[in-house]
Amino acid sequence: MKLVRACPVCDGRKAEFLLMMNFAAETNCILPAHHQIVACNKCGCIYNNVDARDELFENYYRNCAKYVSLGVGGAGELSIIDRIRYQSLLNFLSPFVSPQMTIADIGCGKGGWLRFLHENGFRQITGIEPSAGCVEIIRHQFQLEAICSDIKSLNSDRQFDLVILSNVLEHIFDLRTAVRKISGVVAPNGLIAIEVPDASRYASFPHAPYYYFDMEHINHFDLKSMKNVWFQAGFEVLAEEATTCFPVEGMENPICRLLVRKKEPPKSLSFPQSDTATYLRQYIEWSQKKAQTLPEAPENQQRFFLWGCGAYAKWFLQNKLSALPAGIVEINRRKVGRSVNGCPIISPEMLMAQNSEKEIIMISSVLYEQQICKQLKDLQWRGKILSACRPREEQEN
Repeated sequence: MKLVRACPVCDGRKAEFLLMMNFAAETNCILPAHHQIVACNKCGCIYNNVDARDELFENYYRNCAKYVSLGVGGAGELSIIDRIRYQSLLNFLSPFVSPQMTIADIGCGKGGWLRFLHENGFRQITGIEPSAGCVEIIRHQFQLEAICSDIKSLNSDRQFDLVILSNVLEHIFDLRTAVRKISGVVAPNGLIAIEVPDASRYASFPHAPYYYFDMEHINHFDLKSMKNVWFQAGFEVLAEEATTCFPVEGMENPICRLLVRKKEPPKSLSFPQSDTATYLRQYIEWSQKKAQTLPEAPENQQRFFLWGCGAYAKWFLQNKLSALPAGIVEINRRKVGRSVNGCPIISPEMLMAQNSEKEIIMISSVLYEQQICKQLKDLQWRGKILSACRPREEQEN
């Protein structure tokens, strides 16, 4: 098939088409609303064939208010759930690391992992994060060192014994350049610890149709494709692990971990074929069947609102709804006043101004459905609460 983006792992130029993803367009959102999910013919890596440039994604993460907001899973906080994941990663690393090491956490968000390391006796720790808002929080609220930089702009004059990349590489458009830049900030014989979602096990933790194919995750790795990334960059694998984590309570997601050590690059390259596409087809088939059972709108075409303006909500709005909502509720204040497919984005306060038994809210957030439902009940929402993530017959009356 025709590719507008080469394979991020092996630079292959031929791929098998797996799925087309279309999302509703949000005003001022620079991420592409359409992409193809493909499997590289050369190495088997799964990635988004998307018509964009690296700079677009860099600008998005530099200016994205999402990761500065409180209560966002995977944004570098220190909740009970976050602590469990950090402890699991520290256990994985413990045979190879010591508190005397210099450590950089690239893509550190608001610095939760740095704070956890500090609590466990690590003192030579630095966060590297493109969002100035997150860096401000780390420096002034937690008094830890943080550098405001994207990966492409990393300064290799400073090197670290250990670099941590937790839930970062799935977001990177120009992966091969990013790996070279990261390699430059690792000291001789230094280590890199990587965590990424495990695409080979999406079907084992499905949650909702197409949940893992959001607009930000543009690379879909398994252990084999992740090892291919670092082998060609001159690293050897010291440890690997396929496990799970909970970005929020009750939502178990598959991840894989690698710990690699810097050595001489290989003289010749080979790419062991990843077979993730076989497992991904199972998840796509499940998603296609499950999507057919989702509600298309409240019964009798009553007026309703959506709560949630993430990737799933945009997929649901573009592909499933037979009627447009009166508004889309979003807690991120910077989005209020924008629109998605012409539907206004409103705040929870604006929704509650219309609170009545006649009103209907459909929750369109996979990760936060339980929390939003609880929030609505705490706000004494009088109308009906439905789910946009589950079949109607599975929902409570």
